[in-house]
Amino acid sequence: WERCLDASDIYAECEARDGLTLPPVRLLKSSWLLARARDIKSASPGRTPALSLPSRRDLEARHPDAFYTPEEVRALRRGAAPSRR
Repeated sequence: WERCLDASDIYAECEARDGLTLPPVRLLKSSWLLARARDIKSASPGRTPALSLPSRRDLEARHPDAFYTPEEVRALRRGAAPSRR
């Protein structure tokens, strides 16, 4: 993406602006995605479609904890492999 030249560009995209209540970009937590993947893996075959990744709007309403806050994004370590939890 041409606009993201460094971390400050990513931080700016994670902040609400221009009268918006939500930022244009929300980053999902890998811990939430991994937990969701475990749920899908252990689910019965008929239940897996219900566990597919919802739209951003649905995620924000039903799983707000799935997203990093702008403050959490700024606190993430850069240039290192993600930690395993």
